Amino acid sequence: QTRKLIIYSKFLTTMIKMSEFLIELKVKLDTLKKESSQEKKLEAQNFLTKFQDQTDNLTHLLDLLNSHEENLFFFGLQTLNHIIDHNWETLSTTEKNFFLNFIFQNIYDNAHSDYKSSLTFFYPKRIQCLIKIIFKFGTREIFIFLENIIEQAKLSEFICEINIPVLNIFLEEL
Repeated sequence: QTRKLIIYSKFLTTMIKMSEFLIELKVKLDTLKKESSQEKKLEAQNFLTKFQDQTDNLTHLLDLLNSHEENLFFFGLQTLNHIIDHNWETLSTTEKNFFLNFIFQNIYDNAHSDYKSSLTFFYPKRIQCLIKIIFKFGTREIFIFLENIIEQAKLSEFICEINIPVLNIFLEEL
């Protein structure tokens, strides 16, 4: 019983630290949007840039990408894009595969809500990250991806509707 309390206490401590960090990120993002002094904006920008350059922040990145807060989610997409462009080779194969699967699933999970929301620009950003990841994996994976997209489109009209923008952006990036 005591062991369970200790584990639960550590879990709560971790969750509180993560929440505090996300709140700090949100404050920094808000600082850039508000009429703040140049000094405060520069400090906020430096903090956010430092976050994007650190690959040990992957846990926080997942929190950002799962956030329902617009600014945090969009910053998460920007950070993922930055990691793909600048730090992809430093990630482990497991981390690379995780992000590939995560963003792919995220596209399908949120496709319906993105179409209906006023935030439709998030949908192509997700797809662009997916396509960049696919291109980082190499030629074999590109062909497997295309084959899977085409096969999935045969399953239902909804999946076909999701896959059309994915294919469009894929062809634009090609």
